[in-house]
Amino acid sequence: MKKSLLFTSTILLVVVQFTILYFWIINWEGLYSTFGLLIWGISIIFGILICVLYTSLKNKKGIYIVLKRVQLISTSITILLVIISLIIDFAVKSMP
Repeated sequence: MKKSLLFTSTILLVVVQFTILYFWIINWEGLYSTFGLLIWGISIIFGILICVLYTSLKNKKGIYIVLKRVQLISTSITILLVIISLIIDFAVKSMP
C-alpha cells in the first residue's frame, strides 16, 4: 500500500513540477503570483516529504531507487527555479 501510494504520488508530483518548469520557461511572471507561489511551495514540501518517505522504506531496490532520484532531482530543479526567480525579481526591481 505504502509503496503504491509513493509510486503514484511521485509520478503526479513530477508531472506538476515539470509543468511548473514549462510555465517558468514560457512565462515565469505568471508563476510569481500568489497561486503560483502556493503551488511552488506545496510541490517543494511534498517533494521533500516523498524523498524522506523513500529513505524510510525497508526494501530499497529497483524502481524505488530510480523514483527517489527522479523525485530528488525534480524537487531540486523546482527549488533552483524559485531561487532564480527571486534573483531575477530582485534585479528587475532594483533597476532605475
